[in-house]
Amino acid sequence: SFVAWFNMAPFNTTLVRTMGLSQEQVNILMLSNVVLTIPARVLIGVWVDYFGPRKVFSSLLLFSAGVCFYFASGKTFEEFLIARLLMGIVGAGFVVGIKMIADWFPPNKMGIAQGIYAGWGNFGAAAAAFSFPIIATFFPEGTGWRVAIILNGILCAIWAIIYFYFAKENSEKSENSIVGLEHCIEVTSKKDIFLQILLLVPLYGAMAILVWKLSGHPLSLLSPTASKILNVGFFFLFACNVMHVLRFNLPKLAGSIPPEKQYEFKQIFILSMVYALAFGSQLAVVSMFPQFLESTFGLSVTTAGMVGSSFAILNLVSRPAGGWISDLIEKKRSLILF
Repeated sequence: SFVAWFNMAPFNTTLVRTMGLSQEQVNILMLSNVVLTIPARVLIGVWVDYFGPRKVFSSLLLFSAGVCFYFASGKTFEEFLIARLLMGIVGAGFVVGIKMIADWFPPNKMGIAQGIYAGWGNFGAAAAAFSFPIIATFFPEGTGWRVAIILNGILCAIWAIIYFYFAKENSEKSENSIVGLEHCIEVTSKKDIFLQILLLVPLYGAMAILVWKLSGHPLSLLSPTASKILNVGFFFLFACNVMHVLRFNLPKLAGSIPPEKQYEFKQIFILSMVYALAFGSQLAVVSMFPQFLESTFGLSVTTAGMVGSSFAILNLVSRPAGGWISDLIEKKRSLILF
């Protein structure tokens, strides 16, 4: 899924040369590639809890195959934009594996297990940057990138079938949890309700930023009326989400909460901010690093992809190492260390 998610990164400059895209349009495509990942990870998480990891991941891989084929056949900026927005949903596949590993491994081995899984996930970004430009060199420049993306789609379809028939879910996983969930998180204080609502802002804020970008800052793809309609829609969805958080939590806070059920939501809030800082910066670098190497140092597409892949490939070591250390020592200390 990560190979598909980042399959455009090594071809940013190729799209400029062969498809006549401007740098501003490429920047919009890079932003679009992650915008829908934010709400999609929440939605995919709900589906995984309901349908199970095997069905959801297989379906997501088939979906990514279709998006790859659509992107490879694109001829206009608008088609590329739709493809990258849809591909952002594929980035939510990470959630499925997190759930599956949590079901299979004990808490004292969770760090190393999640680290190995996450390391291979980011290796997918490196694999795309390293291999796709090499594949493209066997064809004319305007065709090679399309062939590489089509091959990516075929691989996604094959792995969807493999995952569906060979992946096994843990039917004996524990259903016990001190924290309640019903499309929002159960909190134990009114202050924590505010923090949970605050965490909803980026989900809709990112989509509002994209609308702003497409409304003349710098591209005028959306009319002022369409922009207002979309923003009103985002605000309505945000308000509905806030109301659900309030309806779910306020009645519970009206009574007394047993001490064993109480916790501080700020732990989730702080961890979310740390993840946004760490993984968000990595997404930014992975998306633009090959292009930066080409434009700054005059490297070829192939060389820039090979050098650029070194950034993500180190996750094969760093993520399992971080997980292993977190299993050995206090997790807060290991997080500060990294």
